Amino acid sequence: MPPGTSGAVSLEGTLAGASAAAVLAAIGAALGLVPASAIAPIAIAATLASFAEGWMAIHWEASGVLNNDSLNFLNSLLGAALALLWWRTAVA
Repeated sequence: MPPGTSGAVSLEGTLAGASAAAVLAAIGAALGLVPASAIAPIAIAATLASFAEGWMAIHWEASGVLNNDSLNFLNSLLGAALALLWWRTAVA
């Protein structure tokens, strides 16, 4: 698929997104915003949410049900919910 295609997934993009999520989670831990034990759950949840956003883009953005802003909101909401759920389960 050509670069920029809505919902397309590439190895480079996936690695860049996962790396960025890990770096941002580590910065959050360094600043005391989240515990260090939450770094992996945050990075993995953000990556999973990114895949979900790609699926939603293919199915719902292409058909006009959602726009890019709503996809970004849902991606962020899903990533945060997954990270919180995973970390809470692991800590409990």
